[in-house]
Amino acid sequence: MGCVCSCICRRRKYRKLDHNVVLETNAEETWGIYWFKEIPKVKLKPGEAPVPASFAAMERVHRFSPDIEKKVAIATGIDLKDKKWKTLRADSETGFVMWGFLVRPFVLLPFDFLSFLLAVSDAKGAKQGHGTSRVATLSASHLYAEEIARAFWDSDPGIKSEWDPTVETFRTVENLTDLAYVAEIVFKPIWPATQRDCVICSEMVPLKNDGWAVSNQSVRHPEATESTERIRLSCDVTLVVTQSWKNPEKGTKRDNVVSHLLYSANVDPGGWVPSSLVETLAAREWPRALSGVCETARNIVKREGKENREFYVDCS
Repeated sequence: MGCVCSCICRRRKYRKLDHNVVLETNAEETWGIYWFKEIPKVKLKPGEAPVPASFAAMERVHRFSPDIEKKVAIATGIDLKDKKWKTLRADSETGFVMWGFLVRPFVLLPFDFLSFLLAVSDAKGAKQGHGTSRVATLSASHLYAEEIARAFWDSDPGIKSEWDPTVETFRTVENLTDLAYVAEIVFKPIWPATQRDCVICSEMVPLKNDGWAVSNQSVRHPEATESTERIRLSCDVTLVVTQSWKNPEKGTKRDNVVSHLLYSANVDPGGWVPSSLVETLAAREWPRALSGVCETARNIVKREGKENREFYVDCS
């Protein structure tokens, strides 16, 4: 069994929600712990990606589950203590850090800011140089991991627009589970570049040690066919959010929690993009994206009146 969140209470009761999930709560149900049955992980080919011991998830029944499982395993397996990772940028004021290392040529762009592509991305003869595999980290106080993950994952177009101004339309194509959906995203055009769109499976995945991951992976869907007026991009995006306590002796109150974000985004925009433009866009937009998600999470907490409430897991 894997625990998503911990809490202390003298009177406890347990309610089985299904064969994989048990809710531990008190008599008044004013707090709760969701226990998830651990399931066998998707087996990966040698050298494809590590499956770290910290990765555990509910059983998922939709048809895109195997790919989501692999991508979350890859993201949670990133070890920034490895010497191959170098600091590319650090902001002492916000705590944002961008990490990278050289790999084979490919295009890497922040998923939620792809429409900032300039006309040169479609220009004939533009050369694509060696890319840099990148991840970004940021910490946010007074926010729980699930709150940040939900702000990033939420399919409400209004919430999306709070932190991602580049989305023109966001349409849910299919609801797969309570924590997974397929959506079609059309990005705002930047003249004279060709407009982009994408179709993703987005899933929110619980992890061990009070963490969540949100994985957005490109998929094909019969109700979201390609348009002749746009270029369809493909993406592999994962946000991992874990939380810790500033002082373990002070409990799980909001003023004692700090969440840690790790963001990775590999995107093929469907055109040739100069590496200098890629690096400029990533350096400028990734800090805005992560800070924006955290600010949106704070706004949601404020709107829902949870600023002075201790958080407990609620997957309903």
